[in-house]
Amino acid sequence: MTDIEAMKKKFLAAILELLDSSKITFDAIPKMGGKILSVTGISLDIYPWNEYFALSLRNTEKTHNQHRYSPAEWNYFEFATSLQSLSQPLVEAVALMTTEYDAATDAGLDSTEASHLMFIAGAEALLDPAVAKKLRTYGIEAPLIDDSFANFPFEYMVFDSDSAALTNYCELVIANRVTLKLLRKK
Repeated sequence: MTDIEAMKKKFLAAILELLDSSKITFDAIPKMGGKILSVTGISLDIYPWNEYFALSLRNTEKTHNQHRYSPAEWNYFEFATSLQSLSQPLVEAVALMTTEYDAATDAGLDSTEASHLMFIAGAEALLDPAVAKKLRTYGIEAPLIDDSFANFPFEYMVFDSDSAALTNYCELVIANRVTLKLLRKK
């Protein structure tokens, strides 16, 4: 399987392309003082078995706690998708995802194992500072994430939509970064 760093780079380019092409969506979200205060998270929705991925935005609403980790229930579910553009970054990201998924399943991995590293790569891409900086240009107060635990009102999320692994892969990546940092201090 391709290394996570190579997948991260392709996914990051595709995420930034999707964000760039979504100005109309961001402009339509109500602002206060130039800030979009209602958006509390972004999800990268990866479907390697369907050759597709998308971005979803979570906003504050009455059902926030009930649907906190359910992108399909959010008002801005899949506001940007790989089906909306045939740009090179999106085509390359989907092609890599499809090729790697097919190769992994052909090699005998089940679908959960075949997609696990893609979810990790997707989380790494979504947590890249370039994503936070791009979201900030649209007025979203997206935090820069490093190798420390932090409690922000805004969350980055990547989930296995088949629910094989019941975790937010972004939190898993952050926890691994903290672990590596702590181990280096010994």
